[in-house]
Amino acid sequence: MLAQTLHSSYRRYKEDTDVIATWLAVTAKRCGYSEDLLTNSHDATSSFSTSQPAGRLKGKARKLAKAEAQNPESSDSGTRPRYAIKVKEFVTLAHFIAGKRKPRVPQTVEQTMHQARGNVHNKFGKLEIQETSERFQEFINAPEIDQPVRTEIETGPQYEADLIKDQEEEYAAAQFFFQDIMYCFTCATGCWAGYNAGGDLAAASVCINTVIAFVRDLEDEFENQFPAKVDYVDKVNLFYPFQCRGRDISPEYLQDVKGYALADDVMLTTYDLVCELRDDGHDSCLCNPGIRDDSVPWPQKTPEEKVSNDRSRLREAYPLLDFISGFTQTGRMPEDELIRGVREMGPGKPIPVWLVFAFHCFLTAQNTLGDAVDQPFLHLKGLCETVRGTIIDFKEYHKSMSMTCWPEQKSQLQDFLN
Repeated sequence: MLAQTLHSSYRRYKEDTDVIATWLAVTAKRCGYSEDLLTNSHDATSSFSTSQPAGRLKGKARKLAKAEAQNPESSDSGTRPRYAIKVKEFVTLAHFIAGKRKPRVPQTVEQTMHQARGNVHNKFGKLEIQETSERFQEFINAPEIDQPVRTEIETGPQYEADLIKDQEEEYAAAQFFFQDIMYCFTCATGCWAGYNAGGDLAAASVCINTVIAFVRDLEDEFENQFPAKVDYVDKVNLFYPFQCRGRDISPEYLQDVKGYALADDVMLTTYDLVCELRDDGHDSCLCNPGIRDDSVPWPQKTPEEKVSNDRSRLREAYPLLDFISGFTQTGRMPEDELIRGVREMGPGKPIPVWLVFAFHCFLTAQNTLGDAVDQPFLHLKGLCETVRGTIIDFKEYHKSMSMTCWPEQKSQLQDFLN
């Protein structure tokens, strides 16, 4: 799962709506709205637990947490009731507040409303990475929040938005999910572009592998919210068909440049090729590696030529990737996220989004580096020769020394050197 210090866009959207729900509920109560109508809302069961900040707190919140830790009996955080308010009830609460007095909407709440609305309408925006408690703490500590309201928020019942898992909510979650993935992909593309411009290979490799692992954690979080959506097809079908209809684009991306661009954004082109690898196996790849024409620059290729080019590259590489995954299965050899995914592939097995993303990054590296695609391997080979020389020198220097306290590792090292 995602670390507590990281945020997916969907979680940020959820926290934004929780902030709005809390202000509406507390303000409506102070205007005379029946507390029974609020408490009749069903108990909240959000797995995000966003209304009660988790993680590193700031200012007064940190002092309160420290005091509670020193005197657990004085803490009432476990006894405060927690209620979920349906989003459609936001309008009812807003009308009630407006009818009782001229509302002074705090700036932080107004900004949050714009943020939530903007997130919904953004197709591919920026992934927010910050402390999980930050949004709610900004809300509580905002100077324009009246002290009585702040006290009620900190000590009274807790409220959060009840986001019903209907088709509309699934679409929004899938949109946020692929939005985050596209930002991750932009980071991965930048890593290879930086290496191509003279950057460090190890830095690029570690960064890209970390990005792939991050996408895997994003997918775990998505499945925690929508357990029935277990593979790439389940998730992309929540989002892609509606995008095609909304833009009047044919899902048959091979025949349409715009269709290909959208399909490539959600990695559908790569998924179809990965399915071929999964079902055909490495023997078929060896017998039929595919055809590609590297003389035509990538931007000038037609959608069909791009798919043919990618198919050829994957079918050339897959037998070796599959071969390496056999060694990593024993645990004696490290593996990156791509090799891990290849090792877990098999006929009929579902293909997760993170594995499609890993192959997508692999293909992008091939197309970004172009004629210099062999340079990372040659660079790595040179590094390995340096390491091997160092190990051999170490062995020569210590050959007459006893290493009885390190028998297993010494044996493995000897096998490697031989």
